[in-house]
Amino acid sequence: MEAESRNTKSSFVNIGERLKKAREAKSLTFERIQKETHVHSSVLSALEDGTFYSSSTATYAKSFLKKYAAYLGLDAEALGREYAQLCPARETAVKKPDIDTMDAIRSDIVSKVIYFISAAIILIAVIFFLSFIWKKIASVFSGSKTVKAASVARSRRAVSPVISSTKKKEFPKISIPKNVPLSLVIKVKEPVLVQLKRDGVILFERVLPKGTIESFSANNKFEIFIRKAEAIELTLNGQFLGTPGKGVIKELEITRKGIKIE
Repeated sequence: MEAESRNTKSSFVNIGERLKKAREAKSLTFERIQKETHVHSSVLSALEDGTFYSSSTATYAKSFLKKYAAYLGLDAEALGREYAQLCPARETAVKKPDIDTMDAIRSDIVSKVIYFISAAIILIAVIFFLSFIWKKIASVFSGSKTVKAASVARSRRAVSPVISSTKKKEFPKISIPKNVPLSLVIKVKEPVLVQLKRDGVILFERVLPKGTIESFSANNKFEIFIRKAEAIELTLNGQFLGTPGKGVIKELEITRKGIKIE
């Protein structure tokens, strides 16, 4: 009986030596293997020493043996069968795990729990990051559409007065002697952009506020650009001419012969 026990122990040591040889051939440490297999380093060491099989239940011993062998690239199923043949009686025996075995099991469970919690945290972080990126992209596209819409709206507002064009008005015939300078009075009914040229020279270009009344004199000619013609009233050399029309007037020319709108 003792001889049989010694042979069994020797066989366990033989299995452990094969494990150790395979590990050393790959230059692996117990710490690295524990990290990657979640099997405690004390269990790995005991497997290689051939002592774990006698201090643990058959189920745990066989399970850890196969897991370690598979990691090292050995035939895990063959080693499992070899272990079962060495101690068939222990396969069905129920033995309370010792402290090292319980520590190994707890370590294995804790390692797995930590692994899954870490994976969950990483997954949540990735989801939040992708959500943040998606919102940024969506806001950029939304902003581009808003800017484009605003630009189109501004363009339409800028073009619309020109498209509405000026409704030309018939002015009374005027004849002013050559020796009398032209005297023009502009009265503003509502804010309006006006450019005034006097004898070919720009006198000003600005928005005239509501209620403005200004007088100007010229030797030969006035040229006026008006953004909104119905916003002003004109008086030339004491003769009231009223509003020059509606909409944009690109060029209203006033000479001694009268008024002409381009």
